[in-house]
Amino acid sequence: MNIDTEKNRFNAGNAFGRGMIERSISDLGYGKSIVTDKDGVVLCGHYVAELAKNKNSKIRVVETDGDELVVVVRKDFSYSEKKAKELAIVDNLTSKFNLEWDADTVLQTMNSTYDGFDPRKWNGHECTVKELNVQDLFNDSYTPTSLKQKKDESFVLPQQTSLFD
Repeated sequence: MNIDTEKNRFNAGNAFGRGMIERSISDLGYGKSIVTDKDGVVLCGHYVAELAKNKNSKIRVVETDGDELVVVVRKDFSYSEKKAKELAIVDNLTSKFNLEWDADTVLQTMNSTYDGFDPRKWNGHECTVKELNVQDLFNDSYTPTSLKQKKDESFVLPQQTSLFD
């Protein structure tokens, strides 16, 4: 499957979060899946998909119509083990620390692709108002300005072997 990570990237991420994801995959392996459309365009998990492509990781495709839960079973450890607990914590930490909204992409999608998609329907205004200024997006006079900045690619995570060390 050809995976396209360039479209609809609402989360620009940041150097700290990307470093966490890279280290998590390196130390703990993949914890959860990504989501693509039928043509391989990534909907969720852009950076993980990029890392997998760059590392030439094996990819297993599971097709679904969205009416079933796809469960990733890590058969190499159980929750009673330190590594499993660490993966559970790190997965949530990487989600938190790698979130950096790309307001321009969200606005373009809201106004074109989804014909006025309103994140307030999903309480998006509650979680994004600070970073994204969602309230501005609904102001008729709002003109998007590029919020993209060159990311500090030189950030290196401390050399701690585990959260539990």
